[in-house]
Amino acid sequence: MAVVAATAPCLPEKRALFPDQVEAVNRLARHLRRPGTRRLYVAATGTGKIMVSIRVADELQARLVLFVVPTLDLAAQTALAWRRDGHTEHMVIVSSMDAAGRDALVSATSCSAATPSPWPPSCRSWGRGMTRSQL
Repeated sequence: MAVVAATAPCLPEKRALFPDQVEAVNRLARHLRRPGTRRLYVAATGTGKIMVSIRVADELQARLVLFVVPTLDLAAQTALAWRRDGHTEHMVIVSSMDAAGRDALVSATSCSAATPSPWPPSCRSWGRGMTRSQL
C-alpha cells in the first residue's frame, strides 16, 4: 500500500526552487532568525527574488512582510506571485503612482494608498480590531 500526501484541493502546488534559490532561502532564514537582524537581498533580474522572498517568509512563519519595489508593475508581479503561491493574506501597496487601470493589482486584491477610494472591502477592514502584535 502506498501513502501519498494529499494537498488541499483549493491551494495551488508550490513551485519548486532552483538549487541556488534553495541556498539563498536557507542562508537568509538562518540569518533572519537571529534577534534584531535584517537583510537586503539583491540579485540579478529574473533570478527569482520574489519566490525566494515567499519561501523565506514561509520558513520564518512571518506574519508581516515588507516588500519594497520601485514600480506598480513590480508590485503587481509580486502580489500575483504571492497569490499564485497560495498566500491569501492582506496586502497593502503604498505608492505615489496611480493604480487606476492596473488590473493585475485589482485581481490580486491589493490596495494602493495612491487610490484609496474605492478600496475593496478586504482593504478597508485590514487591521481593524487587531492588536499591535497581530499586525
